[in-house]
Amino acid sequence: MAEASRAAEARRALEDRFLDSWSGVSALWGVSPTFGRIHGLLLLSPRPLDAGSIRGRLGVSHGSCSTGLNTLVSWGVIRRVRPPGRRSCFYAPERDPWTWFRACVRERRRREIGPLLEALREARSFAEASAAEERELRTPGHRDLAGARDRVREFTGVLEEFAGIVDAFLAAGGPPRRGRSR
Repeated sequence: MAEASRAAEARRALEDRFLDSWSGVSALWGVSPTFGRIHGLLLLSPRPLDAGSIRGRLGVSHGSCSTGLNTLVSWGVIRRVRPPGRRSCFYAPERDPWTWFRACVRERRRREIGPLLEALREARSFAEASAAEERELRTPGHRDLAGARDRVREFTGVLEEFAGIVDAFLAAGGPPRRGRSR
């Protein structure tokens, strides 16, 4: 009996450490630390968990847990399952860590890179028109404006290239090949 208790304590300590780390990784990727803790708990669980078990283990509110579970389902990193003979919904993770990573990248692309790229393209268009107009009128400072326009063009181009890299990664769909030398 004492050995089972020791094993349970060791598992709990492992979970605590992993959940703290996984919530930190999640925060770095723009994901709510609570969502990271929910996902981390499901990753470590040997079987699907219901929302009540998740709330109880993590000490999160009903609303926070529900929002986290629904978001993680919509990202495709966990799924709803109904064990035979059970009425309540349980949750199980996609075990492949690359599924989580791709979902985070996809969401950051949608929430952050897309709107920023749109704003920079708009700024570039404004800079192009303004610089052309001021050059034509030969107003004082038109060369400074042209320099600013060039910097906006350059930065927009860098972000467009970065977005292209992100899009290529997402289109590839799978993890990088393992076993390659670094």
